[in-house]
Amino acid sequence: MRLTLRQRGLVPLLIAAAALAVHACRRAPDGPPAPPDPAEPAAVRVSYDSKLSGVLPLMLSRWTAAHPGALARGISDTAGAIAGRAHAGTDDADLIVLTAQTPLPEGDRAPISVRPWAHDPLVIFTPPGETRPLDEIIHDGGRLAMGVVAGPMGQYTRFGLRKIELWDAVKSHLIRHSDAASVMNAVRDGDAAVGVVYSSDLARDPDGLRRVGVLDSAESASREYVLVVLTPAGVPLARWIADPAQDDSLTSGGYLPLRPQSN
Repeated sequence: MRLTLRQRGLVPLLIAAAALAVHACRRAPDGPPAPPDPAEPAAVRVSYDSKLSGVLPLMLSRWTAAHPGALARGISDTAGAIAGRAHAGTDDADLIVLTAQTPLPEGDRAPISVRPWAHDPLVIFTPPGETRPLDEIIHDGGRLAMGVVAGPMGQYTRFGLRKIELWDAVKSHLIRHSDAASVMNAVRDGDAAVGVVYSSDLARDPDGLRRVGVLDSAESASREYVLVVLTPAGVPLARWIADPAQDDSLTSGGYLPLRPQSN
């Protein structure tokens, strides 16, 4: 079949029209473009002493649940490592939680504020069923389990027993251990009638052990913790953590709240 000259001239036009139609179909969307995904709210960043791992993650999750637009993310480490990064300016935390004795950054990296927060005292405990007063147990020859004196727990136990004038009576029948778990096991197993560990240690693993008192010693302040605000973003979270409404989270982990002293 032969095409006429006129028909031959129409072929390129028809091909071009078809190509345009196909291109238009490809470009035409089914509807308006989808909106971009909403940006995730910026998180308040917290670096905290790993000894607080029993309470801080719970508190941060509670903060996030109560403040959906202000997430909180925590990273645990030793107090020394956190302070070192803060000194060097390599820690992007808005808030750090450290022992009160940890040196803090100075100069242009100095904190916005430092707030006393929590105390982890030494506590005295006995096996279940023991009802005698502590001094009676000691003077009857009951053995006391404690940390080795070379470590902070043992040192402060000795200071506290001296303060209540029981050290001389008990020092001849002590059992010394390198960690809190061994001290508690000594009392559970009947090797000792009394034990002394930090309150947070006993709260993590009480297993029937009976707390009978706090071993008061000024030197035990080495287990006091402070909230150190490094950026404005950390201010609301620090205030919330320090609010008395959050004290139940502290006490459930064995810690006691500290409040700034008023003048």
